[in-house]
Amino acid sequence: MNNKKIIPAPFAICFWLLIWLLPAITKGAEQTSTDVLFVAYDQGESNAFIQLHKQWDKQGISYQILALGRAKSIFSGNSKLIDTDSLNLPANLSTERNLLIDPDKLSQWAKNISPKIVYSGMASRAQAQILNAFANNSVEKIAFYDNLDPLPNKEYTRPFLEEIQQVDEFHVSSSLTAESFQPTANATKAQVVVTGQPAFTAWDSIFNSNSKAKLRQELALDKEDKVVVFAGDYGGDYPNSFEVFIKSTRLMPNTTFLVTHHPKYSGQLEQEAIDSFAGSNVRLIPKGTFSTAELSTIASAVVVHQSSIAQQALYKGIPVLYVAKSTFSNLLTEHHLAERAYTPESIKQALLRIGNPKNKSLQDTLGIPKTPIDQVTQRIKSILLQEQNQK
Repeated sequence: MNNKKIIPAPFAICFWLLIWLLPAITKGAEQTSTDVLFVAYDQGESNAFIQLHKQWDKQGISYQILALGRAKSIFSGNSKLIDTDSLNLPANLSTERNLLIDPDKLSQWAKNISPKIVYSGMASRAQAQILNAFANNSVEKIAFYDNLDPLPNKEYTRPFLEEIQQVDEFHVSSSLTAESFQPTANATKAQVVVTGQPAFTAWDSIFNSNSKAKLRQELALDKEDKVVVFAGDYGGDYPNSFEVFIKSTRLMPNTTFLVTHHPKYSGQLEQEAIDSFAGSNVRLIPKGTFSTAELSTIASAVVVHQSSIAQQALYKGIPVLYVAKSTFSNLLTEHHLAERAYTPESIKQALLRIGNPKNKSLQDTLGIPKTPIDQVTQRIKSILLQEQNQK
């Protein structure tokens, strides 16, 4: 007599389907573990994160990158970039700092990643929302501020500050910047750590490796030609300020002005102003040819509207001029590290004055650590070691 049991066909089919699908189901449930999860939105913080990544790749600190906004294109193709399809991010998140991620989708996503540290910029509400998603566990939450100006003065941080619930640490660029963080730090029970600005170090490698003679040759400039670089930005009063600057260049026909536009835009605004108001001594540098940092290696001064490029130029000892209304001020102008002008004649006079670099050091005046990458790296390693010892 045959005692073998007959498995009903429908049951057998379900059984074998379960066996076949089990690896995929298990894989989907696995957590992605990493030492640090970077959350990037803007250009400024992304530039800093890139410099940290270069060091950490050598030192074995593992990290993943969650890119929102403009950071999605900056880190496109990076092997450490996390797929955000499951988050169903708002289509216009890159231009709307106030937009939020669907809470249910974010909650589900957060369950599938296991970072020891979340290291986020402060440029959008969604970044604060992501930090908040890890509020109820042992993950260390760090917010990185990529500017030197006092916190209340930077409008772009408002959405983040309105949304954030709790942070363990704020990492800031200077001792003077740290002072402006105390009320926010008290409200979020956070510690303020002065690390410096890792993005500054990108200019070190460019200045150390760039051939000034070769650059001048490629730009068809003589060795004696005086060069001033204008670094473009966007928003607010920028179009008017740029027009004022361009008009001033006609008062200095013996100076070559090299203009770069913000990478977020096409440069059309700058080209139209140059075509309308400039002489032959002004050039718009096409995106993808020479960076502002490269051009600055041959510059006697760097001019901006309100761009953070001013900080990096001063870091390398290059005189800086802001073309902005009298209502504009920041740490650099308040401490007489940079000048401000807003008429063609005053711009000319300011550029004549700042041709001789000042003796005041950006780092010493504002209290900026000279090895920012090491400062951040040591802090991260300390947190990771502490976490390991608690196991």
